[in-house]
Amino acid sequence: MPGKGKTVYDALMKEGIMVDWREPNVIRLAPVPLYNTYEEIWRFASILRELVV
Repeated sequence: MPGKGKTVYDALMKEGIMVDWREPNVIRLAPVPLYNTYEEIWRFASILRELVV
């Protein structure tokens, strides 16, 4: 989904996924094993897949 990074970022934030937007077109996610569960990472991947496919 080239050029649609901001749209994907906004959709992730709307779903409650805490990500960071960096110019020019980068979405940053920093999962931390001490804080994030397997289910949270799975949920992120599922939502991201739906947004970009």
